Amino acid sequence: MAATYVVIHRAERGGFDVEIVGHDGVRQTKPGFETTEEAEAWIVCDIRAEPYADIQNGRGFRMSWRF
Repeated sequence: MAATYVVIHRAERGGFDVEIVGHDGVRQTKPGFETTEEAEAWIVCDIRAEPYADIQNGRGFRMSWRF
């Protein structure tokens, strides 16, 4: 099962967040996008990076946006 991504509008502070539910049920949020296009572009990059992360650590950890 793949991760699920949802773009959320944050009217109270402006901008958009991406909420992610991983294949293991772990929930994460990537905040701070100015537009939906930026959020959607990040999702595409994250999806493309995920198979490489699976190979690196065997668990599918989302290396593309660790802070």
